[in-house]
Amino acid sequence: VDLKSFIRNVPDYPSAGILFRDLTPLMANPDAMRHVTETLSVHLSEKGIQAIAAIDARGFIFGAPVAAQLDVPFVPLRKSGKLPPPVVGVD
Repeated sequence: VDLKSFIRNVPDYPSAGILFRDLTPLMANPDAMRHVTETLSVHLSEKGIQAIAAIDARGFIFGAPVAAQLDVPFVPLRKSGKLPPPVVGVD
């Protein structure tokens, strides 16, 4: 699977001089998403990980299905006040 073909480059978004990499076409394609999550799962299965932690937005999109495939917990990382208690925080 040529993943680059599923990533859309949007110049000057959200402001001039920024090249935004839009992953929406990749996420809309079941085969591409399956390839990404299976590839990550295979790579990470060799590491003996105990959980997948990911930052919101794109991290959740890829982290949660990989955690499910590996049968490990998914830990969402968010700014303070974005999740209901109980939460664990780090300053």
